[in-house]
Amino acid sequence: MNTLVIEPTNQQDYLLFVNLAKRLKVKFREEKTNQKDKNEALFASLFGSWEDIDSEKMIEEINNSKTSKEIDTSWAE
Repeated sequence: MNTLVIEPTNQQDYLLFVNLAKRLKVKFREEKTNQKDKNEALFASLFGSWEDIDSEKMIEEINNSKTSKEIDTSWAE
């Protein structure tokens, strides 16, 4: 059996789909979702992690690779 997820953007569309499912006698279930939680989960899904990486060593390498140089701002005086 396949599952269809419908995410209406307003109450009117939501009620339309619920009433249609009832009229067609289609089994459905309602799940309350918090938009903030959903957005956070989508944001978190963008990130991954590397396996077998020593984070302390990685931080040290990043810090050691940073360079700093002075910028000549005498022209702005």
